[in-house]
Amino acid sequence: MIPYSRGIKRCCYSETRIRSIGQYRAGLLVLLLLCSIAHSLSAQNPREVNFDFEWQVGDVRIIHFETATEETEEEGEKTTHFSKREITIEVIKDRPDGYLIRATLLNPFIQDIADHLGKTPEWSLRDEHIEVTLSISRFKSEIRPQNGEEVILKMRKSREEILRQIPAENELAYLFPLITASTGPAFQTIGGIGEYFDEKFRFLLLPLRHNFITDSTIIVSGTRQNPIELNMTDPYTTKFHLEKTAEGKYLLHEQTESDLADFASYVDQMQGLNQTDTLDGDSPEENATTTATFKTNSLTLFDPESGWVKEAQSTTQIEFDNPHLSSFKTTVQEFIRLSKPAN
Repeated sequence: MIPYSRGIKRCCYSETRIRSIGQYRAGLLVLLLLCSIAHSLSAQNPREVNFDFEWQVGDVRIIHFETATEETEEEGEKTTHFSKREITIEVIKDRPDGYLIRATLLNPFIQDIADHLGKTPEWSLRDEHIEVTLSISRFKSEIRPQNGEEVILKMRKSREEILRQIPAENELAYLFPLITASTGPAFQTIGGIGEYFDEKFRFLLLPLRHNFITDSTIIVSGTRQNPIELNMTDPYTTKFHLEKTAEGKYLLHEQTESDLADFASYVDQMQGLNQTDTLDGDSPEENATTTATFKTNSLTLFDPESGWVKEAQSTTQIEFDNPHLSSFKTTVQEFIRLSKPAN
């Protein structure tokens, strides 16, 4: 039997030991927490910029697109074509997952024909302008049409109305499918409509789709449509460089170049160069004749105070050379700016 005094001593010892262990564990947790915080703070890059939406319901912006296209043919002859377009967007709802916006624009079929003719045709259309409701996700900036079926129906009826008003002997009756080669398919499916506006609003959402560090370069790879053979895609590499201006705005530099080696080989094979023109002892590579390049340089100015892109500009160059076919160079310069509607 343990004496009473010894039991008290053991009890006091146990309580003291337990209290010491508890204090040790608590101290260890505090130490780990402090280390975690210190590591987190040291890991944060003060130059890292995470852009975010700052749009307000009722915000309205007019996007002005001005495009100059210069084409140089094999003989050196140059032609230049200018076009202007506008899209008005209004923020109609702010949701936890993003925004609903309304995009209003001249009927794309009419716009394509106006670009071809150099003036807007005086036709009577039920839907001279179209309105497309789009959702834009807050985290991935994905665009999804909300009234796609309605827009598809309106565009289908517009096409029928236009063709009825073009005289059969007018060259537009034959050129219409060619003039609207990109617009027509885009407005036949909901996915096509989404891709159409994703391309138009790319500059608007670009700062929100990547994490940037000022005065540093990030590299992104992917695939994009071949500019000549539209059914093909080519790998590309994009370099982004973010710069903070003295006014507190951000200037995003972008350089994109596609690898068209597979396309060039495809053209050579289609021409039968390897079968008919290859000399004995020569490798197919020595007889490859097609060269092609596809490059884009862009600048985007973002205002973090307003949450809107202010303006953007890009220069795209496409070059193709094949002595058995043709040679050409196309340079497309696009200038984009945003404005508020006049009161």
